[in-house]
Amino acid sequence: MSVSVIISFYNKIEVLKLLLAGFDRQSFEDFEVIIADDGSKEEVVAEINQLKSVYSFELKHEWHPDDGWQKNIILNKAIEASQGEYLIFVDGDCIPHQHFVKDHYQNRESRVLLTGRRVKLSEKISKQLTADEVGVGKLDRRFFSAVVLDSFFGKTKHIEKGYRLGGLVPQVKPRVNPKREVLGCNFSLHKSDMLGINGFDERYKGPGIGEDIDIDLRFTNGGGEIRLFKFGAIQYHVYHPVLSRYDKKNNIKILEENKSNHVIATPYGLKQKS
Repeated sequence: MSVSVIISFYNKIEVLKLLLAGFDRQSFEDFEVIIADDGSKEEVVAEINQLKSVYSFELKHEWHPDDGWQKNIILNKAIEASQGEYLIFVDGDCIPHQHFVKDHYQNRESRVLLTGRRVKLSEKISKQLTADEVGVGKLDRRFFSAVVLDSFFGKTKHIEKGYRLGGLVPQVKPRVNPKREVLGCNFSLHKSDMLGINGFDERYKGPGIGEDIDIDLRFTNGGGEIRLFKFGAIQYHVYHPVLSRYDKKNNIKILEENKSNHVIATPYGLKQKS
């Protein structure tokens, strides 16, 4: 197994089906998909189990009981369950372009973390999507009609990040601006490099601040390099209301602590001190 795609997920099964349909039409096929489920309901878990035989790739499901936002804990469990030598992380609301896995894997390098591009679909376009349409590639083709049109007259954003045409082949460039932080919804690295920083810091509680920036911080603390995609590793973000950042102060405190102590391998990750 070359690649393990890890999807962070919670309850939104219909949106998950859009993602899985997108992964089912990938141009690169040697990968597994692991759903890192942060405590979805029983009926959602049952439906995911039924989906395991639907797709061309192996689908795994890592779950723990709902105890508030525990995304980093379940992501670490998914890493432990992964069989791929290379890891790609996506959020459960981001549909992959047909060449998404290929772009990440073909541009892999040791001690390099790749972060990709994201088109933010409007609520209107998001509601029109179906898994059948995504599965036959209508989203990628639709980009030139309804999605582009909606970027001018509607609320689709960052349309320029969705181009992967002809001569516009994927480009990967070293990050120049340190403010261009890693997107937790779209990044990849060798599994060995993720193990080197001991995975995700499990102390973070609440979305939006810390959980992905912390990976950026500790990876570069250890001498790793961040590289950014252009014209590649594209995904389409399905609209949803902005999530509340309910533990902002605690997350910032942890991030500042890791920064001041120049932490590389967190003691609160995959392997923890007793």
